[in-house]
Amino acid sequence: MQVTVSEVSKGDVNGDGKIDITDVMGLCRILARQNIGEEPNDQELLRGDMNGDGFIRIEDVMSVCRVIARQK
Repeated sequence: MQVTVSEVSKGDVNGDGKIDITDVMGLCRILARQNIGEEPNDQELLRGDMNGDGFIRIEDVMSVCRVIARQK
């Protein structure tokens, strides 16, 4: 049996290896889906829950924005 472990980067919502505006847009889409009753999947929650409270909220979107601002 072989198990592959991949590192998950908080804020890298789309899993492309970088944190950028597409991740902010992804979090906004997750928020919109939550408004109609659809919960985020495990990967979305793992990558997008920046403060570790078990939910994706606007605070997480703002955290990703701050990460991007520090990269500049």
